[in-house]
Amino acid sequence: MRYCPLCKSDLELVTIENNAKLKCSKCYFTFWNNPSPVTASILLYNNDIVLVRPNYVKNDTWMLPGGYVDEAETAEDALIREIKEETNTDAKINKFLGTYPITRTNKNLLYIVFEAQILSGTPKASAEISEIITVNIESILNQNFGATTSKVIHDWINSKTFESVISK
Repeated sequence: MRYCPLCKSDLELVTIENNAKLKCSKCYFTFWNNPSPVTASILLYNNDIVLVRPNYVKNDTWMLPGGYVDEAETAEDALIREIKEETNTDAKINKFLGTYPITRTNKNLLYIVFEAQILSGTPKASAEISEIITVNIESILNQNFGATTSKVIHDWINSKTFESVISK
């Protein structure tokens, strides 16, 4: 972005609260580059985890089911909708797992992650998904993931280990 969307003047790089931001040289506009909320889930199915490969992924990377939060939609509602759209199943959310900031050159994202469970249906790839698999927990780390998905899965496994120690 080079020009102000309000007055068409040049944008200048300034530092605000120790962060570089684009600010209009003439009016009050500042481009904050806030993240877009995106949901994801460790989706459980018969003690396995469901992984998807969306059509836009052109390599062998697997992703967690989920997607963008629509206007006037909660993260929880978005996740249930995205699971249905991507896997053709109905699910429920078991628990909130955490948030993960993703910085990209074109758009920042805030990954909002839950553990969810399929209630009905068999995972089947939708039109927006090129491939879908279920993987047992013991071999989940043998799959190819992006950095954020890998961190989510490691954090989830570590939380499961911690929960099992506490419950003994």
